[in-house]
Amino acid sequence: MEDQVKVHVGALELWKQNSVNYLGVTVDKHLCWHPHVDKVRRQCFGKIVAIRRASAYLPPLICRTLYLSFVLPNLEYCSVVWDRCGAALTCKLERVQNYALRVILKKPPGSNTVEMQNQLNLPP
Repeated sequence: MEDQVKVHVGALELWKQNSVNYLGVTVDKHLCWHPHVDKVRRQCFGKIVAIRRASAYLPPLICRTLYLSFVLPNLEYCSVVWDRCGAALTCKLERVQNYALRVILKKPPGSNTVEMQNQLNLPP
């Protein structure tokens, strides 16, 4: 059983938390970025699915603009803080971006992502 630390600030009592959401970044007690990356992935996949639905009616240039406006900021927000999250988590985020590229260009799975990034003029 862990020791419960009670901290009082005025009349307010603070409790120990496993993770905290601070300015949109989820920080857990081990400074492991799994909860934050999972949250970002869920948010981005939801937005990419909306772009995929609209892509039947929109040209790729407009889908690219939607991606740059709604998805990419989520992927890059506070990346200076959690950028060194490890290869496994970085790979998860790259899969999100690769999925978005395939949606924008209406390409099948397994398409060359470097070629798609060049075609859309996106940074790696």
